[in-house]
Amino acid sequence: MAVGTCEGDVVVLDWEKNKILQRRVFDDTEKDLRERKSILALSWLRKNPRLLLAGSSSGKAKLYKLVEGGLDVALEYGSQPLTEEMTSIHCNCEDTLLVTSGYTKNVNIFSVETGQLVREYKGIHGDHINICRFANNLPNILLTCSFDNTIKLWDNRCHHQSPIHVSRSEGGNVMVCFSPDDMYYLSSAVDNEVKQYQTVDGRLHLNYDIKPIHSSINYTRSYYANGGDLVVSGSSNDDVVHICCSSTGKIINSIRMYEGRRHPNLYIQSLRGNPIESNRFGVLVCYRYSNTPYEVVDVNLNKDAEGQRVELPYSIAVASELIADLSQQFESPSFHDLELLCFDGKRVHAHKSILTPRWPWLRNHMHLLTTSDGKIYEMKMQDLSKQVLRTIVKFLYTGNLDVEIDRVSGSEIFIRQLFSKCGPNK
Repeated sequence: MAVGTCEGDVVVLDWEKNKILQRRVFDDTEKDLRERKSILALSWLRKNPRLLLAGSSSGKAKLYKLVEGGLDVALEYGSQPLTEEMTSIHCNCEDTLLVTSGYTKNVNIFSVETGQLVREYKGIHGDHINICRFANNLPNILLTCSFDNTIKLWDNRCHHQSPIHVSRSEGGNVMVCFSPDDMYYLSSAVDNEVKQYQTVDGRLHLNYDIKPIHSSINYTRSYYANGGDLVVSGSSNDDVVHICCSSTGKIINSIRMYEGRRHPNLYIQSLRGNPIESNRFGVLVCYRYSNTPYEVVDVNLNKDAEGQRVELPYSIAVASELIADLSQQFESPSFHDLELLCFDGKRVHAHKSILTPRWPWLRNHMHLLTTSDGKIYEMKMQDLSKQVLRTIVKFLYTGNLDVEIDRVSGSEIFIRQLFSKCGPNK
């Protein structure tokens, strides 16, 4: 785990052993602690997980390499700031581009390898940009969010400076991130306003059921956990972490931080889901009106207070298991009772009981079903190829869009066919 401090240190620690592996001062020229700039921006690289991007509030950035027993500077990105008062840095899924934002209305994209400026987005929000994030699987797609109450999706390949779409919140946006499969993105606005949007068109998908406390300085941060099945959320005027279902938006559990804390006035600064172990996450907690230092709390729902393994009273990994079962059922023709006929005569097998609740278009066209034996029903899909039809049906089974996005984006016919059958009004 990497941690940035307000004293200008970059710290790497072993999460399991609760041991600091390395602590480095970001800027050696800042001898006085009072002059040191906070480290507010960190991002591990994706393909090279021993490489770490770190950005200072001075606007400067460095690439560190984790080596045995230490943390070496692999690359320093020039002597000039990349972004004014940097608050966010993030690397794309191919480790080729990094994006930065700060207390400005601008976003800059640089080459990870050379630090050369690749793209400038100037004045793209009405207020300063809190966070910018690349997608997890698409190297040119990114999100920005701001206190101007908007979240904007961008495609770095487009030459114009216009977002693909804009989503709006009631309050100023503190945080935004993509789901692991990039199907959705999650925004966290002031005072527990947590929403989930569809990446494809920015439509609101879910309002998370977290009650506001009616505070204008209750800065909320939320992240996906358990491979996207869960969302963990915490706020700066509260000491409770909410664990929510990403399929329904309902709160599964709320956990007060924490038994044995050092001071009553604890609040949650940030949090992250464990990328390796389900039902486990880290919470950065602070103490108001106290000199007590910040703490990172390891919350492991798989163990009790004595460290013994426990069975949870609820299942919070069931969604991924269900998706795996449905995917397997889709690939197997066993027990199917529906055959969809493509224009080339090929067939896609399916199950009425699964498709009809998920596919409004099919429900509205049940009268077109025909059968010769009363067991297997058929429907002609004269305008669809087997590739498009399989993509639609598998998405309805699993919620995963199993296509190569870069190729599909160049096929307007494919996209028109897809949305003519899966669109919100069909």
